[in-house]
Amino acid sequence: MISGMLLRVPANSSKPMLQQSERPAVSTLLIIIAQSARFLIQSAARHGYRVRAADCFADSDSVQHCERFIRLKAITTVSPQQLRETIELLAEGETAYLIIGTGIEYLYPALTDLPEYIYSTANTAEACSQVCQPMPWFALLDSLQLPHPEVTYQSPNTGQWLLKDAAAWGGSHISTEQCISNNSHYLQRHIHGNSYSSLFVIDAQHQPRLLMFNRQICVAEANGDFRLQTLYNHPELATDQQQAITDAIMQIQQRLNLRGLNSLDFMVSDSGQLLLLELNPRPSASCQLLPETLDWLHWQIAPPQNLPDIKMSYRLLYHFFAEQLLTIPDNIEWPTDFCDLPAPGTIHAEGDPLCSLCIEAPDTNERLKRLDQQCQFFREKIVLRLKNLT
Repeated sequence: MISGMLLRVPANSSKPMLQQSERPAVSTLLIIIAQSARFLIQSAARHGYRVRAADCFADSDSVQHCERFIRLKAITTVSPQQLRETIELLAEGETAYLIIGTGIEYLYPALTDLPEYIYSTANTAEACSQVCQPMPWFALLDSLQLPHPEVTYQSPNTGQWLLKDAAAWGGSHISTEQCISNNSHYLQRHIHGNSYSSLFVIDAQHQPRLLMFNRQICVAEANGDFRLQTLYNHPELATDQQQAITDAIMQIQQRLNLRGLNSLDFMVSDSGQLLLLELNPRPSASCQLLPETLDWLHWQIAPPQNLPDIKMSYRLLYHFFAEQLLTIPDNIEWPTDFCDLPAPGTIHAEGDPLCSLCIEAPDTNERLKRLDQQCQFFREKIVLRLKNLT
C-alpha cells in the first residue's frame, strides 16, 4: 500500500539520456527514493534539478523541494511491486533518472525491472549482491587479502562479538546479541578503535577517485548503542593509512565495477591495525560534508572525466534522537543549521531520529565550538519546549 502526497504537473517524456560528463539541463527530472532522502533532495533542488521523491520520514525540508512526494512505510517492507508502483506514480510517464539512497541494500533486486523511461543511476544488482550480503563481501575481501575483523555465521563459544546486518545502515542494527536470524546477519569480532569512512566516485574511465575521509562516532559504544551520531571530515588519519584505503578501493573496484558515488567504512583498532568493515553502494550521508556549491549528484548521473579542485571546509553532521515520546508542534522555529526537520504533528517514539545538525566552520576548533553551542541551544530551547508540549 503506497501512501503519501502527490503534486500533479504535465507529463513530458522527451528528455534524452545524459552522456558521460555532460552537464544536466535545468529541467532534468530526478526520482529519489531512500529511507531518508532529505540531503539528496536538497542538493538536487539547490542545483536546479526537478525533484520527485519518496522516503519514510516526509521531513518538511524534504517535501518543500519536491514536485511530488510519497511517504513510504519502513523501507525494509517495500516489495518490488511497491517500488515499481512508487516510481510510476512519481514519474507519470516522464523520462527520469532514478537515484536510490539508503535502502538500496534491500531494494537492489527490484532495479532490474524498471519502466523503460526510467534510467537507474544505481550500481548493478550483481555488484550490490556482492556487498550487501556478508558471505560474498567477506569472501571478496579475503580473496584480495584485505584485512577485516574476524566474522562467523554461527554462535561462537568465546570472545566478544557484535551482531550485524549487511543489508542495514546507521548502526541501529548492531547489537551484542548473538542470534543470527537471516542470511544478511553475521557476527563480527568486537574490536575497539576508531571508525572512519572514505567517500569516492567512479569516473568515466571506471576508476575510483577518492573525495574525502571522514570520522564516524556512535552514540555510546560503551553502553552498546552503536547508532551513528557524529560524522565529520578532515579526521586525523596517517598518510600510510590513507594510502592503504585508497589502494583497497582500487582493488575492490577492479572486481566489482562499481559506478557513481560509494563509501567504504573502515576502522583503526586501538593497536593501530587498519580493518575494512563494509561498503555502501550508494551516495552516503557523508556527501553532506562536501561543499554545497558542488553538484556531486551530477557524478551519480554521468561519471566525471575529471574532478574539479575541491576546497573542503570543516563540516560536521550530528544526529539528535528523541529522549521520550514526542509530538512535533505546529509553530516550532528551527535554527538555520538544523535539518531533517520533522513535519508538525509527527510523533516520535523514544530513540527515533528527531532531527540533524550540519555545521560548517573554517577550522576544527571552531567546528567543535559551534557544535557545543548548537547542542546547548537544542537542549535548552527545542527539547525543553517539546517536552512541555507532550
